[in-house]
Amino acid sequence: MIDISNGLLPDLKAEELAKKEKAKKQQKIIAEFSYDNTLEETDDAIKILQKNFYPRRGKLSIIAYSFLGVASIAAIVFNPTQVVLYIALAFCAYGLFFTLTEKKRTRKAVLDTIMKMNPEVYRCTIFDDRVEIDTIIKTKDVENSEVDEGKTEVDEDKTEVDEENSEVDEVNTEVDEDKTEVDEGNSEVDEGKTEVQVENSEDVENVEEDFQPIKCVYRFGEDMLDFLEDDISLFLVIARRQVYCFPRRCLSDEQQTAIREFLTKKLSSLDF
Repeated sequence: MIDISNGLLPDLKAEELAKKEKAKKQQKIIAEFSYDNTLEETDDAIKILQKNFYPRRGKLSIIAYSFLGVASIAAIVFNPTQVVLYIALAFCAYGLFFTLTEKKRTRKAVLDTIMKMNPEVYRCTIFDDRVEIDTIIKTKDVENSEVDEGKTEVDEDKTEVDEENSEVDEVNTEVDEDKTEVDEGNSEVDEGKTEVQVENSEDVENVEEDFQPIKCVYRFGEDMLDFLEDDISLFLVIARRQVYCFPRRCLSDEQQTAIREFLTKKLSSLDF
């Protein structure tokens, strides 16, 4: 029974969340770390994905274009006046070039898209039965607000200098007094700008604090996972279409060893 003689009901939702948090703490954590990715590391991750899971992509087209190109050249030797043969050769050359550069163009398109996006920071936690990855998106406005705050300090310094110059100008000539009034007006405008800039920076900080990370959960045995590595990073591949890049610069030697040994053993025991 629940005693409600005091007029209060127990907070069942809070109790449920507390139980989940307690259960999470009791679970064995293999590794927990935060990281980010540079464009070079992202490019390397895409290369690893293409090399290991799409090695034959485009090979059939390369063979076909090469065969047709050789045939066109041989036909041109025997019939040098046939314009159609030259058109066929140009078509084969273009198709061959397009196919050979397809992977590079794909990587460039991905990197160009990432450059236009807001920077991201990741937090990865590897449990015995799953991998949780939180994506924290940083807004570019936060970086701009820091620049604006730096400009604010410069404007305040200029204001103080203008006020000192105004005092000297008042002693010298009446013309200088007019200039002083102009300088004081400019200083007031600068102070108004600084107040607006500081308020904007505070608003950006409040938005960032209210932002919730995006959580992705991948469970062993339910999701198709693969583990790869090279000299730059460790990689967790999802369904052979998506890759998470864990840079070695963000991991200690102990963490790298723990991740490698656990994922290699865990994934080798699954049916995927």
